[in-house]
Amino acid sequence: KRCKAAKIPSRPAFTEPQAMIVKAGGARVMSLTDGTNKMSKSEPNDNSRINVLDPPALIRSKIKKCKTDEFKGIEWDNPQRPEATNLLNIYASVQPDRSR
Repeated sequence: KRCKAAKIPSRPAFTEPQAMIVKAGGARVMSLTDGTNKMSKSEPNDNSRINVLDPPALIRSKIKKCKTDEFKGIEWDNPQRPEATNLLNIYASVQPDRSR
């Protein structure tokens, strides 16, 4: 800011990050063990959440072990299937072509 005020040419020291704002369903990530509760680091069961420092192999393992339902097929936003909706929201959030 001082360089701009003094009209001194400068180059940025850091690249400004772009926000990754996911529309519809990405604001709250639900628990992997109960699709009706928010994912929380205070939950005693480590398999209920994806930690920031979890290695990719552990994240895959947690996703494979997460709770699903007894219904066949895939449905998005069915209130009777919160776990399926949660998995689809997580999947959509990490896709490269997600909406910003």
